[in-house]
Amino acid sequence: MSSYLKIMDNLLQNPNPFTSLHVIDKEKFHTGMLKLLLEYCQAKNIEHKLFKNNISHKLECNLEANSVDLLVTQEIHTTIIETKFKTGLHETKYKNKVVPQIQKYAYTHPKASEGIVVSLFKESADLSIEKHKFIKQFKNITFTNQVLDLINKALKHSQ
Repeated sequence: MSSYLKIMDNLLQNPNPFTSLHVIDKEKFHTGMLKLLLEYCQAKNIEHKLFKNNISHKLECNLEANSVDLLVTQEIHTTIIETKFKTGLHETKYKNKVVPQIQKYAYTHPKASEGIVVSLFKESADLSIEKHKFIKQFKNITFTNQVLDLINKALKHSQ
């Protein structure tokens, strides 16, 4: 059995993999796959540099936590992950003001230590954050580069 099939077989062992993967739309599907990839890397002690990561600390991944696509907590570090496929970053209402979407997430997660936008290609939007104790700018990673590299690393590890 190929390593890809082994990983998919492991995913299908979950009680309800379609709920875990959020196959309803592509953005949620890819966010769900990223969640499972991060959990797999944690379980197999595969190091990566997607975010402030320490493989000795158990991570907790929450999909759609307080409107954030993926919230990753690892001991004292919390990372806000926003995925973008079909739309770019947009503005939203927060406390009767219109603010950038990632700014709202920074406001609603004041203890977060990092913010990441995951997109197909590099974002052209300004990812700066105002008035946050820890986050000054969201980092941009892409599915076509950093996430794909981590998938390949996981595949090599599973062989």
